[in-house]
Amino acid sequence: MKNKKKESRGTMAKRVISSMLCILLFVLCLPNIANAEEWDVVRGETDYSVSLEKSRNVFICNKGSIGNKVGTEIYMTYTVETMEIQKVHGDGVIGTNQPKARFPYEDSKDGVGGGVLYQSSSNKLLSEGRTYFVKFTITEDGYQYRAGWAEDEKSGYIKLGTAVGNVKSDAQYFGVWFAHEEMTGKLIRD
Repeated sequence: MKNKKKESRGTMAKRVISSMLCILLFVLCLPNIANAEEWDVVRGETDYSVSLEKSRNVFICNKGSIGNKVGTEIYMTYTVETMEIQKVHGDGVIGTNQPKARFPYEDSKDGVGGGVLYQSSSNKLLSEGRTYFVKFTITEDGYQYRAGWAEDEKSGYIKLGTAVGNVKSDAQYFGVWFAHEEMTGKLIRD
C-alpha cells in the first residue's frame, strides 16, 4: 500500500515539475509577460482527454474558426499519458481551412482551403510522459508556430523543419497531426 502512495506522489511531483517547466518555456518565448492581460489569452474551463485507438491519421485542432486577423494567437497544451506506436510515419503542426480532411494541409480540387504542415518523420510530439505546448500566430505571410516540451526537470523546443503545402494559406484552424501505424494512447490537458 505504501509503494502505491509513493508512486502516485512521485507521479504527481513529476507532473507538477513538468507543468512548471512548460509555463517557464511560455514565459521565455513570450515577451512582456507583465502585459499578458492585454493579449486576451483565456484558458478554457473544460479539461479534455483524447483517446487514440488504433488510429493512423489524426488531426486535433480548435473546434471553431479563429478567423485570419494578423496577430491572432492560439495555444495548445497536452500531456501524453500513454502511447504505443507500431511504426512511426510522421507528426507535425498544421494551419488549415480543412480541419476534417484526411490531409488537411493539401489544396482541395476546387481550390478552396488548403494549408501548411510543418512535419517530422520522427516521433517528436508523442513521447509518453511529456507535456507539450504549441503556440500558433497568424502573420502577414501565413502563420508561425513555436513548440516545446517539458518532462520531469528537462525541457526543450521542437523544430519540425519540413513544410508541406501552402505556407501563405488562409488558415483558421490550428493543431497537431499524427500519422503513425496503429497508435493507441491517451492525451490529456493539464
